[in-house]
Amino acid sequence: AATGWHALAILRADVRIDAILSDVILAGVANGPDVVAKARALRPGLPAVFMSGYTDGALSPDSGFTLLEKPFRRQQLMDALRHAIEGRA
Repeated sequence: AATGWHALAILRADVRIDAILSDVILAGVANGPDVVAKARALRPGLPAVFMSGYTDGALSPDSGFTLLEKPFRRQQLMDALRHAIEGRA
């Protein structure tokens, strides 16, 4: 999705979503954790992985989410998503 609001519109549709990958800092009104909170209101338990080069305190260390620091390798992304989907992150 191009924006957090577009992602939420997709989540309202009847489509399969295995996980959400979001940057912590997003352009516009909401940040990544806000969008994920709204996404989980629509789909409780939806696995989420965050990525960021600069979090600006938007994601607390005890949030329980996986945070990929930019830059990261493709394998790191795949591992983080797999762990989130399998319930280990």
